[in-house]
Amino acid sequence: MPVDVCAQDTTTDEGSMRAHCCEASLSARSPLLGRERCAYGVDSGEPRVLGGSVPATRLAGIVASSLAVVAIVAFAAGSHAKSRMMSVPTLDAVAFAHPRRSQLVPVEVDESTAGPALLGVDVVAYRFLNAGDSPVFGSSDYAYTLSSTDVDGSRAFETTFWFSSAANRDLFASDPTFYAPRFGGFCAYGITSEYAAGWDASMDAADATEGWPWARDHLGPPADLRTWTIRDDKLYFTFLPAVMEVFLENYDDLAPTGEKRWAEWFGDSGVAGPFNIQCMAKSYGPPTVRTCTYEAQDTYPQLIPRRQAVADPCDKALLAACADDQGNDPVQDNACSTCLDDHYSDLKDACPTTDGALQAHVDKVFCW
Repeated sequence: MPVDVCAQDTTTDEGSMRAHCCEASLSARSPLLGRERCAYGVDSGEPRVLGGSVPATRLAGIVASSLAVVAIVAFAAGSHAKSRMMSVPTLDAVAFAHPRRSQLVPVEVDESTAGPALLGVDVVAYRFLNAGDSPVFGSSDYAYTLSSTDVDGSRAFETTFWFSSAANRDLFASDPTFYAPRFGGFCAYGITSEYAAGWDASMDAADATEGWPWARDHLGPPADLRTWTIRDDKLYFTFLPAVMEVFLENYDDLAPTGEKRWAEWFGDSGVAGPFNIQCMAKSYGPPTVRTCTYEAQDTYPQLIPRRQAVADPCDKALLAACADDQGNDPVQDNACSTCLDDHYSDLKDACPTTDGALQAHVDKVFCW
């Protein structure tokens, strides 16, 4: 039987956190996943378990519409006084169809445990959800290990997926190219639009698409399992609803761009590259637990040694000055970038600078 999720809801008023009993029921199977998935918050309220029989063949034409974004926040530069104060909205600026991350219980991530892809979410179940529905989590009872290819064509990456039923597991096994999320389940907007261009530009001058560390040896970008869409029969995730909207508005241009970039990293076979295991949006808190700009996914260290995007002594100086704000720009209205500005005199001798400001990649890696 699939793992039961929580049945208790102690919400007392709007904006309060939900208290769940799901950790106890899930942790019997996996203490790590029990804590993470309960803290993620998507199991609040009534348990979600797919019912009924699922066809044994791929169901074509079942396309879940994109999430309804209730509040659209301006993405173009100009939302802040400085162009580098990125116009990607903070959590408080976006109205979510589901609880905001600021309302979820923070947890620590056990980086020594790879765990299943995407915290064990059932990727097949998205095909049967309505827009705005919470994800359906799977169980280790219905696990499937997928071998995906590297750029040389070798079956280099093995990833375990969890499903909520044997039928969903068998659907995935019959056609993983169809059911697996694109870009490894990392943020589709980040893969298609965030580049290293402008790496050494001033952080005050770089725009929202510049100075990012994403590369074969530096994976994210992070994804939110609640911010999903199916387009052209492909499953995509993004970090925030507002960037999902940008991705969909420019889909015809961005999707091929992302496919080309992913193929350059991992090849263009049907299922190529690793899948997202460690780069979850919920880790941004508050408080911040892990950001993959600063600490990239590290599930295949022998194949893909992780690169340190900001080297010592700059890294040590950043932590000394702004450790409490590291990675919190998306959830604390650019508080980390403001901290870097405020401590520029303490950082300029240790970190790369341009035109009287830290370079863009220092800001993006440390603060986003």
